[in-house]
Amino acid sequence: THDLGVVAQTCHRVAVMHAGQIVEIAPVRALFADPAHPYTRALLDVIPEPDPSRRRRRSVVQGDVPSPFAPPPGCHFHPRCEHAVERCRTEAPEAQTDEAGHAVACHRWRELPARLGSEGEGSAFNARLQRLQARFANTRTYDRIGTGAPPPG
Repeated sequence: THDLGVVAQTCHRVAVMHAGQIVEIAPVRALFADPAHPYTRALLDVIPEPDPSRRRRRSVVQGDVPSPFAPPPGCHFHPRCEHAVERCRTEAPEAQTDEAGHAVACHRWRELPARLGSEGEGSAFNARLQRLQARFANTRTYDRIGTGAPPPG
């Protein structure tokens, strides 16, 4: 799905794909709180902030999405990645898994600065979840049977 609100509310683990390849797999709370792959970070950074008085840094991915029929060599995200080095351009990354089961296909993910907020994983996850809920609260209603009607109670 492309609906991150549904992912945050209903999933336990999530896989993020870019150009037909999985770039990150993690428990939902860990992924939303501290995304490791540059593409995942960019996806989560574009979640709208419902409070206009709060400003935050957003990653804007430059460039064109690669063709799935003619992907670039190496990491498929390297032409659009601000952290790419020569190795990224020539060698496709293998997924590496940390002790918590967070798997990332990026040569440099362990070198990138942590993205956790000062309050830790729970707070960062909750902040993103609140932004998602605020963004979708007035535009969509999700229920168990797909009627579009609000759930009872």
